[in-house]
Amino acid sequence: MTRLTQSHLMGLDLFRYDQELKEKTGKNLLQLTWELSALPRPLGELQGEIAAVVPVTAGKGLIPGFAGAVNSILRHLGLNTIITGNADVAGMGEAVFNGASVMFCADDRLFLALDLRSGRYVDNAKATAEMYMFTMEQMAGGFRGKKALIIGLGKVGLSCLNYALKKNATVSVYDLKPQQCVEARKKIKGIFVAELNLEEACRAAEIVIDASPGGKFIPAAWLRDDVFVAAPGIPLGLTDDAYDKFRKRLVHDPLPLGVAGMAAIIFGTRYS
Repeated sequence: MTRLTQSHLMGLDLFRYDQELKEKTGKNLLQLTWELSALPRPLGELQGEIAAVVPVTAGKGLIPGFAGAVNSILRHLGLNTIITGNADVAGMGEAVFNGASVMFCADDRLFLALDLRSGRYVDNAKATAEMYMFTMEQMAGGFRGKKALIIGLGKVGLSCLNYALKKNATVSVYDLKPQQCVEARKKIKGIFVAELNLEEACRAAEIVIDASPGGKFIPAAWLRDDVFVAAPGIPLGLTDDAYDKFRKRLVHDPLPLGVAGMAAIIFGTRYS
């Protein structure tokens, strides 16, 4: 997973973020999560569910504010939550002891939501891709027939690619390592063209999905005036001038959509 920093989490205002989402998609975070989950009722109305957030010190250690931010997002969705006082395995034991049904925890390699009843888990990378692409569908009026560009073919980018193809978009891909595009084209049917020139690819796209770890490499001049951009990658790939021009046509945040996607999928799977 992309390692967040404390600076990414500072100033996270979920009520303001809800307002921005509603202006762009017509729906707030709870509504988007509920629809993605396909549950008959919102997450906050599920009975007997406790979501535990367990801090993990492995690898580079704790990210200040991370557990609290995850907890705030889950509570914003109406879930009953706890943050364990202990970290690592002791924290997992504490979560189980306190009756948690789902556990959220992350190290440098994986951020997951684990269903403690079924043993299933959801990877944040897949959930982030699903939630961003679902949100983009609402903002752009669907993918069918639209020219979509996927930048970055890591775990998130590949999941975005599969989603776009299932929704009948015309998909092109770009990665700093051209072989990644070649390999994707061999394995995944339906990729329109493996792009080598990023500027040309951006100019042609109606929808740009920036799933790369690069920052400020897409200038405004490369983008159509009517483009929509979803950027699950950290940091944001748009330059400052591109952000200023397209921020009302952009979906990007450091954590809320990914965590909401994890909740939607793990509970949606539970009740399906």
